[in-house]
Amino acid sequence: MNIDIEEVRAILAESKVMNADVLVRGSNVTQDDIIDAMMGNRMYIPAFIAINKVDLVTEKERQEVENEMREKYGVDPIMISAHAGYNIDKLQEAIYEHLGFVRIYMKPYGEEADMEEPMIMRKGSTIEDICRRLHRDFVDQFRYAKIWGTSVKHDAAKVGLQHKVEDGDIVTLSFPIGLKEVALNGKMAFTFGALVLARDEGKEDGDITEEFKPIVCGRNF
Repeated sequence: MNIDIEEVRAILAESKVMNADVLVRGSNVTQDDIIDAMMGNRMYIPAFIAINKVDLVTEKERQEVENEMREKYGVDPIMISAHAGYNIDKLQEAIYEHLGFVRIYMKPYGEEADMEEPMIMRKGSTIEDICRRLHRDFVDQFRYAKIWGTSVKHDAAKVGLQHKVEDGDIVTLSFPIGLKEVALNGKMAFTFGALVLARDEGKEDGDITEEFKPIVCGRNF
């Protein structure tokens, strides 16, 4: 443990506990852990330290502040300057990581993945969550998904709705070919899964018009 018996007694005495059996599990128990156990109502949220306006101090002063924060809190602070734009990219990355987001890249069937605009999901999200984000009917129409990334053992692995995605995964959703007519902007259209084909005057059934382009996974392509 990182705390001795006398420190434990002192913490218990502060809470007016003079006689108790204390069971400790683990070898890295600290004073904070003991206090938290006594309080019973504390919840910690992800956090990091960012210090702004570092462009207004000298390099020596900046190092002193960094060392002080490191000694006091046990973490390296992010030194930034909002005015000068210094380390803003590190700040953005820290915010992203601490909020628990993952980036998912959608890949329309037979096309390249869209690596410019990822879908932002929470860590622990599943293929079902992605389907619901894209369209409320996609879960009912879903057949399987193909994934390229760290959440599968090999690329293009087929997975189901309950598969959990990881940051950077590339996802292709597959739906059954089901033909039905729907009203779309006042015109009739056929839908094949997520593919929309417009029927317009003077065109063959199923011809794609400029006004009605195919939509796969909620994106125009």
